[in-house]
Amino acid sequence: STSLAIARYLQAQLEAHGAQVDLVMATAFARDPATAERAAQALAQADVLGVVSPLYLDTLPYLAILALQKVQSLRAQARTPQRVIGIVNSGFPEPEQSRFAFATLREFAREAGCHFAGGLSVGGGEAINGQDLVKAGGRTIVLRKAIDQAAQALWSSPDLVESRSGVRRHV
Repeated sequence: STSLAIARYLQAQLEAHGAQVDLVMATAFARDPATAERAAQALAQADVLGVVSPLYLDTLPYLAILALQKVQSLRAQARTPQRVIGIVNSGFPEPEQSRFAFATLREFAREAGCHFAGGLSVGGGEAINGQDLVKAGGRTIVLRKAIDQAAQALWSSPDLVESRSGVRRHV
């Protein structure tokens, strides 16, 4: 999928900086309760929770919202800081189409006691059609540059610099 291609590119950029990145698919929340619980635990304990998702009409898909609900209930007990970032892709060229999806992520972060660190709206995502962003060539160069800059800024943020000296380094 396009979201997975974007997530894998972001993963590579963050790992190049030394982060440990675990991809958790939203489909884990549609499986048995034990699988969903393990996925929610992994997401709730991460330093950075990155949500890379397609836009469904004007919001996140059901499984992404279900995942956020489960993570939110676990974050209520958390004592560690967490940042939330989002990358929302759609076939629409206008970034305004993703406004409600980002509002949902901001509200999730607020209710879960996290910091919403921002996001990227990817228009015309269907042109990627699940291809590796590097192999897709020139049509993804602007997106790759934006992700490169975001990964650098995220990795350089002062609160994550502090946590890199400890055990928690997951994104």
